Amino acid sequence: MSAPSKRIAEWLLILFYLFVFATTLVEQVEFLNENAIAIPIALAGIYITICVGFRYSLFYALLVFPLGFDWLYFQVMAPHLPAFFIRFHQNRWIFGGLYLLFLGFLFWKNWLYVGLICFLFGGFWVEKNLFTQVYHAFQFSHEGLISPSILQRNLARIDSNDQSPIYLICLDGYPKLAGSPYAKFGRLDSILRQEKFHPQDYVAHSFQTPVAVRYLLTGRFQKQEFTNLNAAALGRELTSSLRGIRPKNQIYLGSILGNYNLSKPFFSAIESIRPNRMFVKPFHTVVGDENRIGSSKFFEKYHAGLLAQIDGKTRQTKFLHFLTFHGLSAEKRVLVKEISWADQLLIQIIHRLKTQAPQAKVIIFSDHGERETKGMDPRRAIFYVNF
Repeated sequence: MSAPSKRIAEWLLILFYLFVFATTLVEQVEFLNENAIAIPIALAGIYITICVGFRYSLFYALLVFPLGFDWLYFQVMAPHLPAFFIRFHQNRWIFGGLYLLFLGFLFWKNWLYVGLICFLFGGFWVEKNLFTQVYHAFQFSHEGLISPSILQRNLARIDSNDQSPIYLICLDGYPKLAGSPYAKFGRLDSILRQEKFHPQDYVAHSFQTPVAVRYLLTGRFQKQEFTNLNAAALGRELTSSLRGIRPKNQIYLGSILGNYNLSKPFFSAIESIRPNRMFVKPFHTVVGDENRIGSSKFFEKYHAGLLAQIDGKTRQTKFLHFLTFHGLSAEKRVLVKEISWADQLLIQIIHRLKTQAPQAKVIIFSDHGERETKGMDPRRAIFYVNF
């Protein structure tokens, strides 16, 4: 590799490390988790590139950020492996060992161009949607078709002088099961009818959560890409709309849609570049599973916070967005399990309402239906009111 080419390659590595450092730092400011290890790893990469040399820096980059290998293993190899081999935990060690042999071979043969191409491909694979997502993020607009939604129409039915607390409870992605093969597994309809809730027909405008929720709460509908970069703007819009409907009420928005750190993993504009899993794994126990978004403990903590908001205080409108259907799997056994889990969560919500806010006006709905299961309409959603 010529000196000018090596210098360009060094700068590419430095820019990569600066990108990892900046994006990880922003992510960790309010939501510290085990991936914070990427910050010192990125700084060490810059030091090695500047002070030690490109050959060693490239080897370090490929070892600490095996992005291309992750793509090959998780996207190509693993989905096509026999089921028994996927459950064989040693397979990662086997393929990881082969990857180390590959790195050793590159280092021994001094094939720097090959190593650089592998690394750049991995980086491109992770951030391939970066420019499109950032572009769409800045297309976010408060404009769009305006017409009263089913939720707004029901809120308008409540007398303006009624001081009862209002709870808008969204069970994310809960499908309308009636008429589907999964109807026998769901208890939601019987639970709510027993508690004097009345069902209303509802078909979501979109099966994308931010678009669907935005229409329900504001009446505005515009097909657009949502990213976490405009989470705050969407949060302000939802809050403003609820305040416009109930101007005398205190407004509370309990949703990932208005929180940058929480919405990032679900609606990411800039994908997080993660270091080698073997580097991250030891920090799982140090930071705590409740801070790893997507873990069962995270969902427990998040939902406990929403349940605590059902306090029965007068003159308040609270939108509580529960993350129920997020298995992202079309398998029947997984969906049945998610239905059961969502119903158990609903039982907790009902119990909290009966003990803390028996006089509350409550709307229980979903933003859309099941998106991952073949044969189910992803726009068929639920909508129940108790008034």
